Amino acid sequence: MKKSILAGIFAILIVVLFTGCATSTYTMGNNFTKNDVTKIIKGKTSVSELIKIFGEPSMKIVISENEENWHYNHTTSTANSSGFIFIKVKSKVISKTLNVLIKDNIVVNYTITNVENNGLTKIQ
Repeated sequence: MKKSILAGIFAILIVVLFTGCATSTYTMGNNFTKNDVTKIIKGKTSVSELIKIFGEPSMKIVISENEENWHYNHTTSTANSSGFIFIKVKSKVISKTLNVLIKDNIVVNYTITNVENNGLTKIQ
């Protein structure tokens, strides 16, 4: 009977040593959706309307006396790790960038870029 109890305890110990998990999420910038972007009308949307929809941009670049380029960025990074001895780390990064060209305080043009990166790393 003692052998079966010890074997059970040993089996549980092995399972505990080889399992475990942790998740970490980091977010940077104001989030925006495709629906938000559809509210931009080239030649009509004003700077004040942009600020109402997206907030202040992450960066403003002055091109000329009456032109600016505004950048909005949002990044979410998530990492999941599992295992105590054989560690497996999965990461996912989603990055969105909205670049807006402004002339005389009106949107002239804009571009949006979405990047998603999934990674898997095994550490032994």
